[in-house]
Amino acid sequence: MRETLFIICLLFSGAAAAATESSSQSKINKLYSYSEYGGGDVIVKLSGNGPSCLAGYWLKKTDPGFQANLSILLAAYHANKDIVVTGHTDQIWSGSSGKYCHVYSVSYR
Repeated sequence: MRETLFIICLLFSGAAAAATESSSQSKINKLYSYSEYGGGDVIVKLSGNGPSCLAGYWLKKTDPGFQANLSILLAAYHANKDIVVTGHTDQIWSGSSGKYCHVYSVSYR
């Protein structure tokens, strides 16, 4: 019984860990804002995107943390400061053939 519970815990912890991935500490190369696509999607390209998020990251305007994340991104961009973006590797932006991961969090460094 303990072995089964241990195996189940390992399976779920691995699945949860694989769902997100962080970029390296990087500068923002480009920010794109789309007025209509996705109702206001924003794209972020870093100098060091994560290996599963090679094209960059995306936010949708209806995300609960959209304004806060966008504020941090703009501040870092204008100050030329490093950030770390963590994205959902299983939520890829449909607006491009590139692999943009949906933003989970933004950390200003």
